Amino acid sequence: MLFRSVSQSRYVGAYEKVIEKVDLDSIDKREMKTRHDVKARIEEFNALAGVEKIHIGLTSRDLTENIELIQIKAGLELIEYRVLQTLFLLSEKISKYEKTYMVGRSHNVAAQVTTLGKRFATCAEELLFAHTALKELIIRLPLRGIKGPVGTSQDAVDAMGKDFANLEKSIADEFGFEYTWSSVGQIYPRSVDFEVVSKLLQVAVRVNGLTDFFLTKLDVLTGWEKIPVCVAYEIDGKRVEELPASQSDFHHAKPIYEYLPGWKESISKARSVADLPKNAQEYVKFLEKISGAPMSAIGVGPGRDETIVVRDLIK
Repeated sequence: MLFRSVSQSRYVGAYEKVIEKVDLDSIDKREMKTRHDVKARIEEFNALAGVEKIHIGLTSRDLTENIELIQIKAGLELIEYRVLQTLFLLSEKISKYEKTYMVGRSHNVAAQVTTLGKRFATCAEELLFAHTALKELIIRLPLRGIKGPVGTSQDAVDAMGKDFANLEKSIADEFGFEYTWSSVGQIYPRSVDFEVVSKLLQVAVRVNGLTDFFLTKLDVLTGWEKIPVCVAYEIDGKRVEELPASQSDFHHAKPIYEYLPGWKESISKARSVADLPKNAQEYVKFLEKISGAPMSAIGVGPGRDETIVVRDLIK
């Protein structure tokens, strides 16, 4: 995170001399005092080097915030590729079933002849509409840029002078970003996340069925004596298995619960379904049964590694 310049060269050398000296016990003691993992490491590095220049140049926000946007862009590009593949498959279905006739019905209108190919075409056109919005977001998605801890770029300007702007542009070019935020704070605007999710939802609602579930935060149910699960709805005295489609029915719907026995054991160390308490396993099985889809991953704690991977969907 420290840029080398003529004035800073001796400081860089001081850090380079101690870069292999890692004392985890000392860092742990500092973290207990500072309550901040990064600050503890920085203080340890500074103490070993005998200087305090580690945050001249790039800071952690210049790394993490840009990396997250790079990952988001890469993810959107992968989704776009999958959408194009799906559109190609739909085009084959449209042609194959172009003359497969079927009856189309609507309210208060006589039945009319349509085709299965047209049904596929309707799906394809809506997906194409979603693809246009997705592609547009990929093009205009901005990189945060090198803006320092509070968005002023002061650290980078102090370290690099006029070369700062060139570095920022070269990073954006390297990862395919046409735009970079001009004025941000410590983080990139989280409204970007909302827009990303909305575009993905627009794609998902048209083409997705349920093939897998990711069950998150199973650990927060630890300690519950009984766990309620909504399995149906009561509307005007009748049991309805699906979520009511009309607003009128929805407002009158009363959830029907089944209660499953809970568990008291901590599950944060579980790394397979077999490691879970028996009642937790039964809860997972029950959710799979009523949803008709398996659980591919189960979150058992707040840590990134506190997840049971049942079926790796990435590979």
